[in-house]
Amino acid sequence: MIKKEITTEDLLTFMQDNLVTKTDLDEKLANHKHEILDVMDRKFEHFEQRMDNRFNELDNKLDFKFNTLTDVLREKDIISKTEAKHLKTLKPMIVKTEA
Repeated sequence: MIKKEITTEDLLTFMQDNLVTKTDLDEKLANHKHEILDVMDRKFEHFEQRMDNRFNELDNKLDFKFNTLTDVLREKDIISKTEAKHLKTLKPMIVKTEA
């Protein structure tokens, strides 16, 4: 077996071809950072949609209960027909605050 003597230039060439540089690491880190932010954006969007759906469900329940209460008050002659009609046009709602 013939042994080839390794020169400094051979070592430098090998290092240039095979070692990771700071620039390579920075690029990979930036890519991972963008991937993480994209995932977090999608998760937040999904959460926001679920919360909107939940608020809509609660609004519907509140409307039903409010209308039922109005009907009971009307049946017991506590409020007039006109007042009941007016109250049903006023829809209670859950107020969502913007961040």
